[in-house]
Formats: sequence, structure tokens, C-alpha cells
Amino acid sequence: MGALEKLTIIGYEDGECTIPTNKKFTAMINPTTYGRKQSVSYHNVEDMNGVNAPTYQGYNDGTLNLKFVLDTTGVVPRTGGKNLQGMIKQLEATVYKYVGKAHETPYVKVTWGVLDFRGRVKDLEVEYKLFSPAGMPLRAEVTLNIIAYKTPKTQKREENSNSPDLSHIITVKAGDTLPWLCKEVYNSAAYCMEVARINGLTGIRDIAPGTRLLFPPLANA
Repeated sequence: MGALEKLTIIGYEDGECTIPTNKKFTAMINPTTYGRKQSVSYHNVEDMNGVNAPTYQGYNDGTLNLKFVLDTTGVVPRTGGKNLQGMIKQLEATVYKYVGKAHETPYVKVTWGVLDFRGRVKDLEVEYKLFSPAGMPLRAEVTLNIIAYKTPKTQKREENSNSPDLSHIITVKAGDTLPWLCKEVYNSAAYCMEVARINGLTGIRDIAPGTRLLFPPLANA
């Protein structure tokens, strides 16, 4: 068994996730579940027989739904000495508050195990669950809805040539992880262990920038 990895959210100023805001949030308790949603848009086009048929229009942005608990009752050891409100303020500063002079909300990168998701927060909901005799909140359930962000370069690559039916050789940039790259090529991070094996890698993170990786066609992709 390896060391326990905590779900981590890091704030960035840019969609490429290369300029950090120096704001970071680490979950006290890892989620028991998280949800990913992807969808396709169609519009109805009438054919020669007068029948309306759904015609592909484009992919919609994917979403990530996260739920996790913050607990200051003493059941879970606290790090950093923050009370519940301090933890929530740290989360808000990481995912929600304006960044810099542009007054833009931050981009975020969420990592945990094979999960590597980049986007911007659409909804942040906090539901308080337990209180002290003085009415101070001690436990809260946090729900985050995050919309995936794709740079114009990524969108163009997907439209033109980024098909799982083709082989790809990609040069790793700073901050890239194998789950993220597999998501870009195969639309799923589930193939990262197979790609790691093909490329002789010993891990899926901390790949040296400049490393060239082969992403071959995979039968189930």
C-alpha cells in the first residue's frame, strides 16, 4: 500500500495551467464518489423524405462534480490549525475569488489518483451539517461543479487530427501528467497505465518536460 494521496485543487491564472495563483486547497477527507459528465449537441435536419434526424453539431464542455466533507469536530486530524470557516475561505480563494487586475475567476486543476481535470468552477455550494452549542459550524459538505476548459489550440487539434484511431507523439510540457494527456488523446484517463507501460515509464506523474511520449491507437479507445 502506498501513501494516502489527498485530492488537491490548485488555482491558475491561465487555461494552460502554467501560471499558478499560489492558492491551493487539499481535501481533509477524500470524496467517496465523484461524477464526470460529457455530452454532444445535435440539431434536427429534415431529410429528403421530410423526416427530422439529429445531426451532429459539436461536443459540449465536460463537467466534474465533486462532493467532500470538512470536519473540525476532532474526528479527523486538522492540518494548519484552520477552523471550518478558515478552510472554506481557503477553498474560495483557490477556486472562486477574482484573480489579479483582470477580475477573472481562476482556472483550476483537480488531481487525485487518475483524476486530472482542468477547468473553471461554475457552482460552489456549502451545506453546514453540525454545530457547537454556541452555534459555530463544525462540519460541512462541499459541492463543486467545474466546467472543463480547453484551449483554442486543444480544440483545433481535436477537430483536425486528435483521433484515438491515430498514433500521436506528444512532447511533455511542465505541469503535464499522463492522466491529463490520455484524456486529451483518448477522451479518457483510464488508459494511462497502458501508455506508461508502452513508454517504459515508472509513474504517471512528474514526467520530465521535454519527454516525448507515444500514444498509439488502442483497441477500446
